[in-house]
Amino acid sequence: YPLDLRISGYDLINNHLAMSIFNHVAIFGAEQAPRSFSCNGFMLLNGKKMSKQTGNFITLREALEIYGVSLLRLTLAQAGDGLEDGNFSKKIAEENLMLLNNLKKWVELVAEGKLHGEGKILPSDFLDLAFRERMKEICTEVHQLYSSGRFREGSIFAFNHFSNERKIHEDYLAKAGFIMRPETVRLYLQAQLSLLYPLIPQLVAYLWEKVSLDASPVEVGFPFLGSSPDPKILYGYSYFQYQLRRQNKAKFKKGTKLVISCPTGLSAFGLEMKAQVGRILQGKSYDLKLLKKTLLPGVEKKNKRNALFFLSYLETAWNLEGDE
Repeated sequence: YPLDLRISGYDLINNHLAMSIFNHVAIFGAEQAPRSFSCNGFMLLNGKKMSKQTGNFITLREALEIYGVSLLRLTLAQAGDGLEDGNFSKKIAEENLMLLNNLKKWVELVAEGKLHGEGKILPSDFLDLAFRERMKEICTEVHQLYSSGRFREGSIFAFNHFSNERKIHEDYLAKAGFIMRPETVRLYLQAQLSLLYPLIPQLVAYLWEKVSLDASPVEVGFPFLGSSPDPKILYGYSYFQYQLRRQNKAKFKKGTKLVISCPTGLSAFGLEMKAQVGRILQGKSYDLKLLKKTLLPGVEKKNKRNALFFLSYLETAWNLEGDE
């Protein structure tokens, strides 16, 4: 005591919850008042108000029999946050069922040693490093969302975004004939399952035991994965992905080999643009809107697209290292 959090419906804000604050202050003093309140709306079913009369209604027991505990918990976590009405969606439940099954099958393949079949193990290179930094970045985001009670966004980052990042990484490697490093697979598994443990502890406990991870999800705690995400590596990875998307739009003959090279310095055009940016900003914080308005009118038409791209990407580098 005092309460860290009191959860209630938004229809009680003007009576019960307001009186809770008044009573605490009057009896115990302000220092013993609840530290925070979380209020939610009513529960909708497939976007409509639940009503026995219309048949749009389901009990918790019926939902458990239809969806099972893990799928139900995950879908409820994604139903809504804050004062809005939560919406339990059958469509989202079906999508989550497919994703949970895919995760379960993937973990079982890891446990059986049949995950990737034939393939060379990726050396410790940039892609492996970038994937680890992306995991750190998502874990940091999830921790912030969970801490602020935004469980819908948190669960989407923890499950959908995190697993999708692994699929993207596997796809990059497969196209080059590589497979994930075993230690990276294990790091991903521990982080993914730890993120999901507050939401679906029953399924996580089964998968955790299946792959014989160390300790338990409770003992391991939240997966911060060591140091904070490295913004320089994330910036480089973003550039790499941009170039891939750019080249995918181009039409190449089948079998064409694509090499993405990263120069060690700026071109003459880049150096001139950077110099102009420095003269305009004069030590001030980066202002993309101002730079577009000031610089782009003086750029030749054939170079405008490159100039716009350069200014957008320079913003990240500028914020990391200043005008150096």
